[in-house]
This record gives sequence, structure tokens and C-alpha cells, in this order.
Amino acid sequence: MKNKRPASMLISAILASVMFIIIANSFMNLWGNSFTTLTAAKTATEAQNLSDIVSEKLKLEGVDAEEVTTKTPLSDITGNDDDDDWLYTYEIGNEFEDDDGNIFKVAEVKIYKDGEDNPRYSTEIPLSSSGNSDGLEVGMIVAWTL
Repeated sequence: MKNKRPASMLISAILASVMFIIIANSFMNLWGNSFTTLTAAKTATEAQNLSDIVSEKLKLEGVDAEEVTTKTPLSDITGNDDDDDWLYTYEIGNEFEDDDGNIFKVAEVKIYKDGEDNPRYSTEIPLSSSGNSDGLEVGMIVAWTL
């Protein structure tokens, strides 16, 4: 039986090490991409939740809401300093009136992460006047019998 030379054993060890490094690098890239995807999904969800806060504010103000065209910190609405790195704008479209005399507008809400030019989330919110004459307002508690 012939013994292997030390040089061939060294080459085998180097090749095995290179293969191990390539496999380890592949797994690290796979795991790294998974965490990046999770972080992006969390940021998108946070932007959507903050958009809901601005949307509720607009719905309460209705057609009388005034546009906010410059990026404004969300902490102005929420009162939470953690929201300082999130900004919002909203533009309100032209009004139109239906056959019953109700006035409608559509507001486009955009949510930005600090320092970014493109919005992370945007949505359109319908705004309306309280054109009916029943005296009920949104959120009123009313006794109702059946």
C-alpha cells in the first residue's frame, strides 16, 4: 500500500476548506436576505399603521380639512417622540356634490421615512360633508330600540 504524500494531503485540506467557506457563505447570504425581508415588512406595516392614524384625523375633519403639502413629523399628531423619523403629507382633491347635496373630496395621504423622497406608503381617503339632516355625527352614542 502506497502512502499519500504530505503535499497532496495539504491540497485536499485546502480544497475542503474552500468548499466549506463557499457553503457557509451561501447559508449566510440566505439567512441575511431573510432578515432583510423581515425588516422591510415590519417597516411597511409601520408605515401603513401610521397612515391609518393620519387617515382617521382626516376623516374627523371631513371636507373642511386643510392640505399639508410639506413633510410634517407624525409626532405632531401622535405626540410620540419615537415617530419623529416618520413624516406625512396629504393633498385634497377637488370637491364634487352628489344629488342629495353631500359634498365629497378625496385626500391622498403619503407617509415618508426621514430623509427619503419617495413615500413608503400612500393611500386615498374619501372625505364627505355631513350632508344629511338627521343630526347624527360620526362617533355619536345614540340610544336605539328594536
